[in-house]
Amino acid sequence: MNIYLYKDGQQLGPFTESEARAHLSSGSVSETDLAWVEGNSDWQPLSTILPHVTLPQPIAPAPIPTAPVTPPQPIVPAPAPTVVQVVAPRPLSHWGVSLASWALLALCCIASLLPGLGFGVWLVAGPILLITFVLGIIAISRGGTLQGVLILLASLIVVPVFVFIAPIVTTGAVLGAR
Repeated sequence: MNIYLYKDGQQLGPFTESEARAHLSSGSVSETDLAWVEGNSDWQPLSTILPHVTLPQPIAPAPIPTAPVTPPQPIVPAPAPTVVQVVAPRPLSHWGVSLASWALLALCCIASLLPGLGFGVWLVAGPILLITFVLGIIAISRGGTLQGVLILLASLIVVPVFVFIAPIVTTGAVLGAR
């Protein structure tokens, strides 16, 4: 049982019962000094907290205070803080972004191989190449450095060259076969 004492405007403690009795018998506190234990709602004289106190009576009676002293609420040590481990979320994988990029780039290449219609692929290929360029940057930021760099190279160099040359070659091959 922890006992807190209030003497001369100061809170002392916590003390065990034996420590509080030692202070009482040494005279550093008196049985009329206020005390508080965990579970009590208010401060009480030490004599009511420590029953069966037998001390020699003082020679002169203690002066009666003119105004009752209300000590502050006891300061109880706070419990140790709980340690909470924060787990960082796993970063999203780059594989989905990479797969979508390669599928869009392949779609541009296949569409450019259609004889005659391949020339109109630039209307669709421009926005798709811009989208795959952005997806390549996202793949790099998610840890897929090699995949992202390859997507960027394909978006900037390989697929535009292919989309430019393929319609000419396939249309020429069809017309030459006739």
